[in-house]
Amino acid sequence: MEPPDDASFAALLSATALVQFLALCFVLAWNARARRRTGRLLCVVRRGLRTRVALLAGVVLLAVLCAAGTAQLPLAPALEVLALTLMLLALQPGLADSRCGELGVQIGWHARRYEDLEEWRLTGDHLRWKLRGTWVACDVPAALHPDLRARLERLAPGRESRFSR
Repeated sequence: MEPPDDASFAALLSATALVQFLALCFVLAWNARARRRTGRLLCVVRRGLRTRVALLAGVVLLAVLCAAGTAQLPLAPALEVLALTLMLLALQPGLADSRCGELGVQIGWHARRYEDLEEWRLTGDHLRWKLRGTWVACDVPAALHPDLRARLERLAPGRESRFSR
């Protein structure tokens, strides 16, 4: 089997870039929706940053190799794919990322307004809440608990778990 010619490989890279662009539009829209649900952020924890940084560094290294001509790839479409890869890696929510805002909470790709929480409890340095019947936790320093408790009692009354204190 012979390798694909430059034109067909460039077309494949361009198609990949188009799919990535559509994925990036989806991620941006999803993030905007999550921001509307959480409001101004009070606490953010991004887990797996070392892994993300390593992946981003790997993509940058590939881009440098492409630009230097070391990689035998059509330059423009290869750099488009790598740039979109960088943006997707940087902007997509990590599965264990935690955000607590004035209006709601987010864990990974899931964001909920406080009034939409099934059940909640404040323990330790976490706000634990039910997501489709499963308990998840957002990092919230204990210093923020009094204000957050008042907000939760106002917006999600009667939903504090009996195991919270």
